[in-house]
Amino acid sequence: MTRRRITHHRAADGPDPVVTEALREAHSAPTTPGYWDGLEARIMAHVRTARDGATALPRLAIAPALEWWQVMSGWVGAGAWAAGVAAVVAAAALVHSRAGERRVAYAAVLEATSVAPGAPDAPAPGTPATAVAPGAGSEREATLRYLLSPR
Repeated sequence: MTRRRITHHRAADGPDPVVTEALREAHSAPTTPGYWDGLEARIMAHVRTARDGATALPRLAIAPALEWWQVMSGWVGAGAWAAGVAAVVAAAALVHSRAGERRVAYAAVLEATSVAPGAPDAPAPGTPATAVAPGAGSEREATLRYLLSPR
């Protein structure tokens, strides 16, 4: 027996003729004259019985064909839950963004009122920046004063 060098899981001198022939015999098409006609007849018999609702094989349950809306009806519950979760997340994001906008507006009003009157960069009297006095109350009151101030 001679030794062969194995490179990349292949014999260096080519395929093994004995194994190749055995594989060809094992995987070759049947040579019986009526094999293909019999196979087609068996397949078509199973298709007919499955279409009629009865199966020829008791252990093989062939499901009838479903329309797309019948398949999707099983997903209604999961879709409703997903839509509910998406709505809650969107509402939370909206509330969070509005709260951020309010904080920024409030900070801008307080920043504008922190300039001492008479300073060179002080706003003119009657502008919204002077309508809110520092420490005048809550954030809500400051926002209301800012919105109602003359512009």
